[in-house]
Amino acid sequence: MVTDLDPILVASVIAFL
Repeated sequence: MVTDLDPILVASVIAFL
């Protein structure tokens, strides 16, 4: 689902978890 098109969003999710 998550690709390299939203690296900042991915980082935010990881930080949120």
